[in-house]
Amino acid sequence: MCSVNANAQSAGDVSGRAQSSVADTSADEGVIVVNAQKRAQNVQDVGITINAFSAATLENAGIKDATQLTQLTPALNLSGSYGGQVLSFAIRGVTQQDFSAQAEGPVAVYLDDGYMALNNSAGVGLFDLDHVEVLKGPQGTLFGRNATGGLVNIVTRKPSDVADGYATISYGSYNEARAEAAVGGPIADGIAFRLAGAVSTNGAYIKNLSPTGGDLGGGHGYALRGHLNFKMSPDATLLLSGYASKSYSSWAPYYVFASTSVADANGIEQNTVEVPGPTGAGSPVTAGGSRQVISNYAQDSGGSNSLKGGTAKLTLNIGPELTLLTDYKDAETRFLIDAEGASSFFNGDTRSRVRNFSQEARLFGRNDGWRWYAGAYYLHINAQVDPNRSPFPAFGSIVDDYNKLITDSYSAFGQIEIDLAPQVTLVAGARVTREIKDFDYRAEVFSSDLTAVPIADLGPARTPYSGHRADWLYNGKAQLEYRPAQGLLFYAGWSRGSKAGNFTSPYAGSTTFPDSALSYKPETLNAYEVGTKADLLGRVIQLDASGFYYDYKNYQSFQFVGLSSLVVNRPAQTYGGELMLNVRPAEGLTMSGGASFTHNNIKDVPVGGVVKDRIAPFTSKWQALASVAYTWNALGGKVTANANGHYTGPFYFSVSNFSTTHVAGYTTLDLRLSWADVGDMWKLSVFGTNVTQEKYRTVGFDLTGLCGCTQVGYGRPRWLGASVTRNF
Repeated sequence: MCSVNANAQSAGDVSGRAQSSVADTSADEGVIVVNAQKRAQNVQDVGITINAFSAATLENAGIKDATQLTQLTPALNLSGSYGGQVLSFAIRGVTQQDFSAQAEGPVAVYLDDGYMALNNSAGVGLFDLDHVEVLKGPQGTLFGRNATGGLVNIVTRKPSDVADGYATISYGSYNEARAEAAVGGPIADGIAFRLAGAVSTNGAYIKNLSPTGGDLGGGHGYALRGHLNFKMSPDATLLLSGYASKSYSSWAPYYVFASTSVADANGIEQNTVEVPGPTGAGSPVTAGGSRQVISNYAQDSGGSNSLKGGTAKLTLNIGPELTLLTDYKDAETRFLIDAEGASSFFNGDTRSRVRNFSQEARLFGRNDGWRWYAGAYYLHINAQVDPNRSPFPAFGSIVDDYNKLITDSYSAFGQIEIDLAPQVTLVAGARVTREIKDFDYRAEVFSSDLTAVPIADLGPARTPYSGHRADWLYNGKAQLEYRPAQGLLFYAGWSRGSKAGNFTSPYAGSTTFPDSALSYKPETLNAYEVGTKADLLGRVIQLDASGFYYDYKNYQSFQFVGLSSLVVNRPAQTYGGELMLNVRPAEGLTMSGGASFTHNNIKDVPVGGVVKDRIAPFTSKWQALASVAYTWNALGGKVTANANGHYTGPFYFSVSNFSTTHVAGYTTLDLRLSWADVGDMWKLSVFGTNVTQEKYRTVGFDLTGLCGCTQVGYGRPRWLGASVTRNF
């Protein structure tokens, strides 16, 4: 998905350096203003663990979509399905894998102030940005919506009174071609605009050896965005934003390996393990990183992602600042999968549409020695799967799942910051939410031929189900902040995040679980965190560190058994810490490093006929990163060299923690060399991602009980390219 809307903040008189996990060589020396507390603040003055990245930092790191933020941010992982085409964020072990459209994740994604309800929000394209923020820990007081584990806030460029723009073209491996451009400035007194767009295409990088299949991994798409800003008076501003995007892709690029169950003396499965091929369904093994599959049904086209919508933001100074925000998004997706490869066992074709409308009114006021927020928020979501088609060609049948979830959420919130002393601040806030959900599900069986074309309706696969939930959710925050000197902050606090209950949608009409198991409870996270942010030696050194303990009640744990999925509530605890260090030892040289440690424990997970403690999926105990950037004068301009390395420790892609779901740790290295003229009007770059050709798994599903196989997706291979940019 490639989509953005905008409401960028100007740094103004706010100064400071951003916590960034890649070297920032921009002219502002790393200064970033963030909106983590719904107002413009220096990132180093906010008592929250934040990784913030300027547009220059993201460009130097070669970041083009939100999924790549995991390469720059400790304790940020991706969870996903469909070979990595459906992706959501996981932070510090807070994750949920349910890939159905009605399932929202516990790590929220915002395009400026607009919430993205679609669970594939991690795939948002990034272009013409101001900055991106990754906030860690519950953010439910001010943001509210499903920010239990944190949120990713994407802030794009806003119209200004200065006419400017740029155009960039690039070409890379596998015939990847990309062009993006933006232009903006004043068009009348008090009226300014900005237009931005991007188009891209790339060829397949996975060879399909089946004579009836197509090569995989290719795609193309476009994105457009426009803003119109009206400064109606010194105290009134209206920003109107509109956007539309669409991308097309191949079938999901899954590989398979053979797997078998390990049972106890009573025949109860205790583990699944990889074995030599072929799979139980007769398909050859393709996993191993060779970038070759044997997939009879998978084709080089068919998948799609689209997003359109608009935002209206009215800001009024009426003593306190009043913000009125209206946002609408309409997202449609189609994903296709040949689940087990060369056999004709089963496939998948999922079509979803998610529309969400929100309205927020909030006040922010400053008084002598204290600051305050108050607001109300309404959200309506209409999420539909129409249908999730599961062809079983070998059995001459098709099952179509249909589901619809209507959500109405109402909340009120407030927060206050009181300066107890010149160096001590107390922060306290609360949010109350009433959330109502109505869910409908049905499944139909059709006869079919080997081409998976439906012939006749054979009736319901499962008795239709309707469910209703109405939950009260309570979020809060209490924190002390101590600033003993300029550029030095210590903080300690408690925050509470929550995520409403929901419904599991059975897969392919499965009756493995009864109706009574389909509804699950809200989850609640009590988080305790201490941290420090320090600018030392005149900003030569920046050190940020934090430690946390999470106590989960009713953690929403997703399990996949055969073709049946279920979310169950379990208690869980997580603790860990993060460290970031940025050093500028000499002019033009920046070095950065960081690491995170996360220990997670989900209790009482049903495995093998008993309950066991398990590690949350997509949660690495250790992650680390390092980067270096050096700029020097040469060739009539400036040359900048960047190197960024990232280590992801081992993790599981299922809460079962079976051997087949274990992913080995891996390290990737990205390089970039750029030249810019003295006036910064022209910029030429050459770059490479995953230059060491690391072969690493990213997502997967254990289907041992169904086809004697396990699906896995792999990260992209080495990718080389070059680009040219013209600024004006």
